[in-house]
Amino acid sequence: MGARKMGNFLSKLKPRDFVVYLSQGFFDGKPTWHYLEVNKMKLPLLLKEAGNQQIDLVNYGKIVFSGFGNEPPASVKQYLEKKYGNR
Repeated sequence: MGARKMGNFLSKLKPRDFVVYLSQGFFDGKPTWHYLEVNKMKLPLLLKEAGNQQIDLVNYGKIVFSGFGNEPPASVKQYLEKKYGNR
């Protein structure tokens, strides 16, 4: 996946040691998006290495949703906010 931009946190999650992060990039010239559960300890490394290079997201966490397009569908955003939103 080519780096395009790294999104902001969807939200801080339940009192756990991970966050959900939106990554946006390209695959075969098509825009993609991925929501990733990232361990808080790995997040700084992900942000540093994803700057302007291709990275394998599974090395940093678990992909919980992904798809093609510039933005995730509203239904995915709503689901994740409901499941992981601030409590």
